[in-house]
Amino acid sequence: MENISFEEIKEILRDLSKSQKETDAMFKETRAQMKETDARFKETDARFKKTETLISDIGKQMGGISNNNGYFAEQFFVQSLKDKKSIGGINFDEVEINLKHKRKGVTDEFDIVLYNGDSVGIVEVKYVADKGDLTTLIERKAPNFRILYPEYADYKLYLGLAGLSFLNEDVKKQGIAAGVAILEAKGDHAEITADNMKAF
Repeated sequence: MENISFEEIKEILRDLSKSQKETDAMFKETRAQMKETDARFKETDARFKKTETLISDIGKQMGGISNNNGYFAEQFFVQSLKDKKSIGGINFDEVEINLKHKRKGVTDEFDIVLYNGDSVGIVEVKYVADKGDLTTLIERKAPNFRILYPEYADYKLYLGLAGLSFLNEDVKKQGIAAGVAILEAKGDHAEITADNMKAF
């Protein structure tokens, strides 16, 4: 093994010391960068939380608006039908709103229900009525009413879809073709198209 002089050892130690100082400086710089990154993460988290709160508040407000729109639509058609309890030439004696019932594992709610001695009319009310509302009325609401209210099993069941507006004309045409009465807002009264209305 070669003999290393004292001067060479001192040189190696100086180099190691210099390297150590450079490494320490790099660690300090990295720690500073990590602190800065942590601060940015905290700031970003705070922004996310603020945004989530804002989105939640907007959602609540939009839900409130939607509920108010639905309530307004319902009240409009309830008042129209209470003033003139007639759909498609069939006169009704009684009008009930927001009928809810649960029976045999079936739960449903009916916006407006009209009765007379041998007929029942169910009117589904929407702020903006679309094809899905029509399908729900025919395929779910009508059968559910029969299950939930067996005392009306022998009654003729008529259906109506009411909307302050309709998504498009096809919804109204499909409803009429299916035998559903279409109720729409025209000024301060409900206009009813029920020429093709049938019992379900």
